[in-house]
Amino acid sequence: MIVNVNLNKGEKRQIWQITNKDGPWRNKNHSTTLYENKIYVFGGYDGKKNHNVIKVFDLDNHTWSTLEVEDYQPNGRNGHTATLIDEKIYIIGGWLGSGPFAADDLHEFDLKSRKWSKLNPAGESPGP
Repeated sequence: MIVNVNLNKGEKRQIWQITNKDGPWRNKNHSTTLYENKIYVFGGYDGKKNHNVIKVFDLDNHTWSTLEVEDYQPNGRNGHTATLIDEKIYIIGGWLGSGPFAADDLHEFDLKSRKWSKLNPAGESPGP
């Protein structure tokens, strides 16, 4: 479900409204990233399993789509972080569905080429 709020300073109150109630799935602990008027939703947990797909909500036409990705994709996860730098989304950590610790991996998704890469940075990771 997508909900928006009007935050215009001239308004005496904030008005919440449902923009699109037909979301891609009932999911929690996912990440969302805004890029070029689209919201990219990655991962999350639906009560049964972790996901590794990217769903996209287009803010112009209020529609959902699944981003088709070829080749490599990171394992499904929830509770991770996502950071946008230029045209790339970086996914760090999250819980993979087993074990007591969070993952300590780092993945990059290139929004232009629609390709994932697993990065192997030098040094000590921030987790688990």
